[in-house]
Amino acid sequence: TGAVTLGSDVVLTTGGSTGQNISFSSTIDGSLANSQSLTLNTGASGTVSVTGIVGGTSLKTLTITNSGGTTFSSAVTTGTSAVLTATTGAIAFNGALTTPLLTVAAGAYNLSLLGTGTSITSAVTFNNTGTLTLGLGTSSQTFTGGFTATAPSTIYLAGTITGGDNISIGSSSHGISLNADTTIDTHSASKAITLGGAVTGNTHSLNLNAGTGAVSVAGMTGLSSFSTTTSGITLNGSITTTG
Repeated sequence: TGAVTLGSDVVLTTGGSTGQNISFSSTIDGSLANSQSLTLNTGASGTVSVTGIVGGTSLKTLTITNSGGTTFSSAVTTGTSAVLTATTGAIAFNGALTTPLLTVAAGAYNLSLLGTGTSITSAVTFNNTGTLTLGLGTSSQTFTGGFTATAPSTIYLAGTITGGDNISIGSSSHGISLNADTTIDTHSASKAITLGGAVTGNTHSLNLNAGTGAVSVAGMTGLSSFSTTTSGITLNGSITTTG
């Protein structure tokens, strides 16, 4: 239950058809930054629970596979990548996730990135078909390579989401719901913001700032207010606000 330091690449497998749980009550560090990798495999129904900071001395790669549910309660840092694959249940990063690359494999699991300070360098494609939750309250998250989230069944947004490249969220069958006031900002790179799913505002505000990038929205309802800064906006559906 104490602090863990990896001396080399480590794979922890409880495996089997039912699987068993893996839990850490303290920190997990590499012995040298970006040099040791950790893979956690709990079988189809086992869960992973990590209370402490992961990667104070950054791990190289963190892989979650065959998990029935995984929760990181504190910050997670990798020097190379975080990989989520072959998972059911839900994966939650409640602290900041900092990684150059995030791989989200297809599967019917829910994914939550809630921590303020979350920063992902490369473009992300969220392939999970469960729900996707980005941000919490007034959190601030950065996706330097932008991201695509058209596969998740519903996308929940909150806080400030900054992109250094195009951001595409939702589809005609996969809607977007605001959990708090939300800003999506790509103005520093003037990249496109596409909301392909209808937005349900839940009486929260939405601000889209794309600089000279294009903004396209499928339709919005229940917002307290809506604002956009762009040289061109395409409205593919109606917008209703209470303000």
